[in-house]
Amino acid sequence: MKAREPFPILYARDVGESAGSYEAAFGFERAYQWPLEGPAGFVFLRPEPSGIGIGSADGENLHGRPIAPGSGAFELCLYVDDMDAAYARLRELGAEELRAPVDEPGASFAPTSRIRTATRCTSQ
Repeated sequence: MKAREPFPILYARDVGESAGSYEAAFGFERAYQWPLEGPAGFVFLRPEPSGIGIGSADGENLHGRPIAPGSGAFELCLYVDDMDAAYARLRELGAEELRAPVDEPGASFAPTSRIRTATRCTSQ
């Protein structure tokens, strides 16, 4: 199993302002925004060949885990061809399940129309 296209998801109190700063300072291109209209809760910026996600630091992340603004917390997104195999391998290696893999609507930057998501942390 090989992972590809890793990108961090950083948290910001004002997603739109933070994304705008990366766009203005470094020329990143906004590839996706959710919701599509109104204040952004998540933005995916594409500085080729990878990307960076910026999510709202208000409340919980997509996986229902609390976000502590200013803590330096972030998520790492990886794409894999077989989520079930990746999930099984991580469990074999002792990774703690924070949320089982689920099908969720994909984004315009995703390689398919639906993406399978799961949250994992390393064992201690």
